[in-house]
Amino acid sequence: MSSPLMCLGMPRSGTTWVAKIIDSHPDVFYNHEPDSVFCSRLSEVKLLTTEIKNNDIEAVSSLVRGLPYTHEKCLGKRPFFNKNYRSFIAEKLFQLSIISTKATGANLIIPQDKYRQNDRVKQMFKSIESMGRLNLFLHAVDDLKILFIVRSVFGQINSVIKGSSAGEFCDNQMNHVAQQELKRFYDIHGENNHHELEKVLNYSPVEQLAYKWLVYNEKALIDAEAFKERVKVISYDKLCDQPLEGAKEIFKFFDLSFDQQSADFIKESTSSHSDTFYSVNKDPKKAKASWKKNLNDEQVELILEVVKGSRAQAVMQQ
Repeated sequence: MSSPLMCLGMPRSGTTWVAKIIDSHPDVFYNHEPDSVFCSRLSEVKLLTTEIKNNDIEAVSSLVRGLPYTHEKCLGKRPFFNKNYRSFIAEKLFQLSIISTKATGANLIIPQDKYRQNDRVKQMFKSIESMGRLNLFLHAVDDLKILFIVRSVFGQINSVIKGSSAGEFCDNQMNHVAQQELKRFYDIHGENNHHELEKVLNYSPVEQLAYKWLVYNEKALIDAEAFKERVKVISYDKLCDQPLEGAKEIFKFFDLSFDQQSADFIKESTSSHSDTFYSVNKDPKKAKASWKKNLNDEQVELILEVVKGSRAQAVMQQ
């Protein structure tokens, strides 16, 4: 297997759009959220831990080295792109097998194992479940490169609230944080906390979401500092302002040439706007600023008070 690539960020941070930009390269084999599909493989691997255990290393390494996975949820995320490693007929048969699997419920996908050891194929996967495991993934897979996406706290919270209200999430607790989890966040954030625990435990729902955004992003940014050559941090909001230029920087980091197919996808995905919750076709500037219509001034002030002075806020303001 060639050196694997990872796209990482919190839920509702634009990770799918960014991942599909990378997938549009004809040498990339995209695996959509394998750690969510096969969540049992990492069930014993804690989030936000500073401890590196051998069992955790093995679990993460096994997940990554198992790419690609012949599973509709991993391989069926549209749009599809032409690939250099498949002929035209092979690509159409592959796509048909995914469509048939989704239609029938039976796994009819053509096995993809042969691409695992093909050095011409760049295995790439996207994760939102492993935001608290960046450090572990880098220790477990010594040639892994990670693109870490930070979305504005306002945009991320607004999207979580919108999705929760619309019933878009399997987890109906997405729009608030349990007391026990807040206590754990407080311990993890340690000396960086600028509020006492009692105040944190009495945060309003929007403050809770801001605190979760802060702790996860801050931990990942701190961990990334030790792996500067293997982690690239990008602002989703800045990418929305300059998608073509930002994509070229991402491809350079991943040692990929910038292909016309990628330029075409960026143009197509940013030229129209769909209000479908999981669509990758969004007017980037509209998507970036949508929170301004929904979060009131009081909520904005509360959120800013939680995240002020953090590394994550600095990335957000780039």
